[in-house]
Amino acid sequence: ARAKDTTLGLVYVYDVTNFESFEKIGKNMLQVNLTTRAFMMLGNKCDLTSEKVVDVEIVKKRWPNIPVFEVSAKQNIGIREAFEYIIPLLKEEEKERRLEKERERESQRIKQEKLSVPLQGGRSNREGPA
Repeated sequence: ARAKDTTLGLVYVYDVTNFESFEKIGKNMLQVNLTTRAFMMLGNKCDLTSEKVVDVEIVKKRWPNIPVFEVSAKQNIGIREAFEYIIPLLKEEEKERRLEKERERESQRIKQEKLSVPLQGGRSNREGPA
């Protein structure tokens, strides 16, 4: 899956009972070029302890800079904590992007004003040479 520039954040989910699902994340991550800090990994099915083949320490070792949460969607384990982590990051990311867009609009407005400033003789920059 390719993430676009408009992506505020990304959550990768793997199945702790399926090592291949974890391996696929690595392949997908190579295709993603994000500038966001709102990023995390969720190891789902943590309630199936006897079937677990992907330990959180393996994940942290492979991706040391990415927060990892073990969760169980079925048993509602760790879900709240994961989202309490990422929601403030998403809000901050959205705020930063909104401010960046406002700065871009202001910069464009200033450029337009400079182009409209009258020159000597009553012509504007837009009219070109006489």
